[in-house]
Amino acid sequence: MRLSARPSDARVDRPVTFTLVVDERHAPGALYYRLSFGDGATAANVTNDVCVAGPGLVAHRSWTLVHLYRAAGSHTVVASVGVNCSPDRARVVVTVRSHR
Repeated sequence: MRLSARPSDARVDRPVTFTLVVDERHAPGALYYRLSFGDGATAANVTNDVCVAGPGLVAHRSWTLVHLYRAAGSHTVVASVGVNCSPDRARVVVTVRSHR
């Protein structure tokens, strides 16, 4: 799982693009993500939280999300991605500066 932010040194009220890439070797259900942007805002795709036993297919997914930070500061962004009730997590730090 990979999480990246562009730019990672951002400005207030300017878009930051997050890319989340997942490769799962055993995916018997739908892949889901939950993202916490570090400023109270979140994003998620909705899937059924059903744990499924048995073999699954290999899955590769990527998501691109855009977020605007309204205040300057250092924001730790946490992503959880999973399938079949077993999430993985990744973090990235975005530094947001005020306009000059």
